[in-house]
Amino acid sequence: MIDMAGGKKRIAILAEALDNQNAGIHVYLKNLLSGLKTLNNNEYVLIRMQESSVDYGLESLILKPWPIPGYLLFRKLVHLPLFLRKHRFDAVIEPAHFGPFFLRKETKRITVIHDLTPILFPQFHPLHSVILHKILLKGVLKRADLVITNSHNTSKDLIDYYPAVESKIRMVYPAINPIFKKTLNEDILRRYKITEDYFLTVGTFEPRKDHLTIVKAFELYKEQNPDSNKILVMAGRRGWKSRSLFQYINKSPYKKEIIILLNVQTDHLPILYSHCSAFIYASIYEGYGFPVVEAHNCGARCIVAKNSSLEEVAERFAHFINTGKINQLTDLLCKSTGIQKTTQGSQIYNEEFSKSIFDNVSEILYSN
Repeated sequence: MIDMAGGKKRIAILAEALDNQNAGIHVYLKNLLSGLKTLNNNEYVLIRMQESSVDYGLESLILKPWPIPGYLLFRKLVHLPLFLRKHRFDAVIEPAHFGPFFLRKETKRITVIHDLTPILFPQFHPLHSVILHKILLKGVLKRADLVITNSHNTSKDLIDYYPAVESKIRMVYPAINPIFKKTLNEDILRRYKITEDYFLTVGTFEPRKDHLTIVKAFELYKEQNPDSNKILVMAGRRGWKSRSLFQYINKSPYKKEIIILLNVQTDHLPILYSHCSAFIYASIYEGYGFPVVEAHNCGARCIVAKNSSLEEVAERFAHFINTGKINQLTDLLCKSTGIQKTTQGSQIYNEEFSKSIFDNVSEILYSN
């Protein structure tokens, strides 16, 4: 039973991902905060590393970083806990899965788990990250009052590795920014020097995303279709261990037909999705897979690796390949014009997403 007679609760949201990254957790957090504007059942406070010009209509507290070696770990384990204890929050939400640590006993702890890649695929992460997750994650989950996951696959992985956490898990699919809909603008394409039909992939350039399979499949496609004018457009940001990928592309006989777009502004992504001949996502493992759903919502043909949450999230619309299978991907590229384009997908809007998250938070705050 939920009894809200005790008045509004003060809830801290650790929002450093808005300040120090631009990947999936950043997107997840922005969508969550955008939907909070319609909720007034509690007081929500953002904990940031710096001031921001973006106004989410919420109170923000700034805990500035210290210029010392290893500060980010120190922040998680010492600086931030002291700060949060001082402000005596009723609950603390960690959207980046690693924390919160060392809170007051009466403070409720909510941890969002996006994936278990440091545990399942340690080769795709720096050694220090793998070691910290193996040492600390079990304790984080044990102390959490609520664990939010972003897919049934992530929930299953958690239960497989940490069975005791099952009763604490609540799965809520993330929202997708409503700007991701069919959007045509050839002037923007020309700005990026895209003048031919193109295959598209979007995502951080890192080994787990398996861009190399996409490049090799494209090379094979060009060999088999020498008269094709299609090019490959790869949009993302440089990530961990990306140098070998770019070296491979620079040596490719088709390097002039591969366009790398770094740090594309968000409002241009719907245009890239909407115009592409096919969208390709070859990732080896995903907790959710934002780009796949974004592309689908823009009406793109989607070719997706069949693994992890990708099969779950894209089962209604994607054409699947087995992970890392270059020939399978090449075959689908050759048939791409015959692959039916998807209609714009049904979206989970930010308001619905945020309400689902905080209904679960309220359950642990107000239940007797």
